Amino acid sequence: MIHGDKDEIVSLRCSRQYLEAYGDNAELMVVEGENYMISKKLDEVKGLVVDFFVSLQAQ
Repeated sequence: MIHGDKDEIVSLRCSRQYLEAYGDNAELMVVEGENYMISKKLDEVKGLVVDFFVSLQAQ
């Protein structure tokens, strides 16, 4: 899961609760200074997504 720490639509607490529920089947990446749309740090988010898919190939 990727979540902006300034999200006013879905609280970061919700993602943390999902993380707890999913256990080892999930990761939470928090993008500092970003809201719901995560529009200012797109390159960082793209990198996180690419890293995720690369990690799946390694399995």
